[in-house]
Amino acid sequence: MSWILIAYIVICSTLLFYYIFFFSRLYFYKPKQYAPELLPKVSIVICAKDEEENLKQNLKVILIQKYPDFEVIVVNDQSKDKTGEVVQYYCDRNENIRLINIKLDVVKPLPGKKFPLKVGVHAASHELVVVTDADCKPANTLWLKHLVAEFLRETNFVIGYAPFNKENTFINKLIRYDNVLSAMQYLSYPIAGIPYMGVGRNMAFRKSEFLNWEEKEATKKILSGDDDLFINAKATKATTEIAINKNSFIYSAPKDNYGEWMNQKARHTKTAFHYKLSHQFLLTLFALANLLYYLWPFLCFLDLGVYAYILPLFTSLLFIKFIIHSRIATKLNNDDLIPYVIILDFFFVLNLVVLFFKSLFSRVDKWK
Repeated sequence: MSWILIAYIVICSTLLFYYIFFFSRLYFYKPKQYAPELLPKVSIVICAKDEEENLKQNLKVILIQKYPDFEVIVVNDQSKDKTGEVVQYYCDRNENIRLINIKLDVVKPLPGKKFPLKVGVHAASHELVVVTDADCKPANTLWLKHLVAEFLRETNFVIGYAPFNKENTFINKLIRYDNVLSAMQYLSYPIAGIPYMGVGRNMAFRKSEFLNWEEKEATKKILSGDDDLFINAKATKATTEIAINKNSFIYSAPKDNYGEWMNQKARHTKTAFHYKLSHQFLLTLFALANLLYYLWPFLCFLDLGVYAYILPLFTSLLFIKFIIHSRIATKLNNDDLIPYVIILDFFFVLNLVVLFFKSLFSRVDKWK
């Protein structure tokens, strides 16, 4: 048997393992369709830097959530626009919102969003903390109820999903497809007992867990990681739940050009270098298997006889990918991507190569 064929069988088998062991769990996962009557008090923390316009649009939706008892804490992180004034407007009219200003002359001991997040969590009045961003808008007034509903007696972390707004452009579809595939991993891994990250746009946790967490010195210098490194270090199988009821989603606008999107992803990818080694291995192996799945058939010119065997392997796995990706995209309210799954998957893999080199050589000096 040709070494080219043997290698491709190993590549396809590796990918098939991920789809059977991990992603099939999310495929069959049934989210809760209800929220309990007795809901705990919650603190929502929003870090905002020059977010005047976004807060005008989104903060009011946060404040009208149909939830019995919650507070909103907005940390104004040295904004140069009217962010503070916008938040103060709401503070004057609502008893459950607080504004914390980090003044321009303050030397922050942590980079990026890390310091304002730490300030906000420390200021939280309640044990359960929900974090989101100023540019995020809940799906509806039931968002908070359905996110917090996933907390059980042993739960310390709830990982939610944050889709992007839909637009009829290819870059928008590509970004949303990438977002679905990322979610496919960080939502299915906890079901399999291996939580490794959450997104700071839609996540909940116990304040005591955050206060007991101390970042390693190496990670204190990177811009991102205020959300996923916390999950990576502290979350366990027994203490982590996911929230994929569509009422629990929170939406935001994606980048509108390829360069800005790649810069954002490169910043996030650098964070992954600080994950636990076992998590790095799983994520890297999946990315590498995806890349080789598409590239390896081009080696057939070295042995044309194996093409008759490689083609059925390629098409069979592509069919499995299409079915699972489509089903999960539907669960995550991105069903309009289904007709484009195959072409988007190919471009997703090409982006992995671009992202790898960009994350190695690019430098990002600010989170906003």
